[in-house]
Amino acid sequence: MASRSRERVSGFAELVEVRSTALLRLAYAVVGDHQLAQDLLQEAFTRVWTMARTFDPQRGPFKPWLFTIALNAARSEMAKKRHSVRHVEPEEAEGLDPLAGNPERLLAETETRRRVESALAGLSPHLREVVVLKVFHQLKFHEIARITGAPEGTLKARFHRAVAELRDLDFERRVPVTVESPDKLARRLVKVLAEETDEGRLRRQGRAMELLGQLPPGTDLPRLLSRVQAESVLGFYVPGRKPPKGELYVRSTSGLDPYAKIILSHELTHAVTDQHFDLTRADRLAAATAREDELAAYSALVEGDASLAMQRYLAERLTPSEQADAALAAAADRTPRRDAAPAVIRESMLFPYQEGLRFVRALYQRGGWAAVDRAYRDPPTSTEQLLHPERYLTDRDQPQAVTVPNLSGRLGGGWRPGVEVSFGELDARLLLQGELQVATAESAAEGWDGGRLRTFQRGNRTALALRTVWDSSAEATQFCGAMSGWATGRFGSATRAGTTLRWSDAGQHTALLCRGPRVAWLSAPDRPTLTRLTTGLGGP
Repeated sequence: MASRSRERVSGFAELVEVRSTALLRLAYAVVGDHQLAQDLLQEAFTRVWTMARTFDPQRGPFKPWLFTIALNAARSEMAKKRHSVRHVEPEEAEGLDPLAGNPERLLAETETRRRVESALAGLSPHLREVVVLKVFHQLKFHEIARITGAPEGTLKARFHRAVAELRDLDFERRVPVTVESPDKLARRLVKVLAEETDEGRLRRQGRAMELLGQLPPGTDLPRLLSRVQAESVLGFYVPGRKPPKGELYVRSTSGLDPYAKIILSHELTHAVTDQHFDLTRADRLAAATAREDELAAYSALVEGDASLAMQRYLAERLTPSEQADAALAAAADRTPRRDAAPAVIRESMLFPYQEGLRFVRALYQRGGWAAVDRAYRDPPTSTEQLLHPERYLTDRDQPQAVTVPNLSGRLGGGWRPGVEVSFGELDARLLLQGELQVATAESAAEGWDGGRLRTFQRGNRTALALRTVWDSSAEATQFCGAMSGWATGRFGSATRAGTTLRWSDAGQHTALLCRGPRVAWLSAPDRPTLTRLTTGLGGP
């Protein structure tokens, strides 16, 4: 008897040691008072001791039973005294878990808790309970249902509502979520991309990028993009209503671990904004002619929005230990194919996330989520507006329309139209960065006001005409000088024919035309074709 009693006491002591921190945090999240949470913790363990013989493993696992006792104790106290959530003071935080011996960790933990409490305080008690049990204690919905006494479907609805409150948008319908292994998710993405991509058009666009020195000769651009994106994908959402549209996928080998939760928060933001603002706008822009720069700007709005919401989720809904786990997982990610890809590919892929986040932050600082929502109704129309938010927010700088006529008939027999794409400020930056310093390229591209590129083909031969317009003649002169330096870096010294500068190598003859606020760059496989291209264009 004495031996069994000692074993029971020893087992209970181990339970207290293992579960104290989790139950204390649960109690504190409900009542918002550290000393009261400590008292409730003692009361909960007293109830566990006295009710231990009533636990029946046939009716369910021990953990939900334990959390039910703690939650009921906190609920009873809230009902009696109607406590409200308040911020914990730094000196009170020492009792929450063993961080007091490390001042740096304590300060970081305290600041994180302040942010978490601020978010939780705005939730109703029912929502707060679900968020704490789901996010902080990683319980499954059926376990939370057992603890709270609410149906599982109700809990899922509450959790979606809590997530929606972070973004200040309500879900209009449930979003199917699938967690998959990296290989399976990559295969799924490749299939989606194949269905959405016009490979012929993309190959013609790749040929233009080769002529501009951005891709090595012979690059298979569709295959390169597919391999890089499959390697890099962490999750994706397919905009639209009819399945498989409106579905969401997240990469993970261990379920919804902290890293996967962060990615899920990003993709769920896409889902809720799609339900309110129809993200299939991106599909329509992709299918249109010469709307690539506008598509890049819109994609940056979408990804910047999701990145900001993801940052808030990381700061407000994950514990410090979960944040650390997620950081370690992110640091372990390797993307050798993307890292080895040409700079134009890497930078184009990063642009929506990096510059999009900066743009959305500018909106949010000005008017909160309402300002971000307004941007979906009146989206930016150029990468210029993304790179310079003031040109969207205050003095709206709309791009000028630029055309390049179909010159295939002027080039001679056998020539036909190739690809026609827009050429924005981001494109000008990335082009110049191929030969010039980043700061020089950015400064020269800043005066952009419109641009279009068009190619023409005859067998495996390609001619190219790029036209741009600038805010002023001075801005055009700066870009013209930068283009001259870029071309000299690629081809060597230029020759001058009147106001036109020309360069050539074994397989390409080129010309730079600058006049007033306009600049044009022309390329052809031989000198006679370049002359016909120049004459047909009739000036920059």
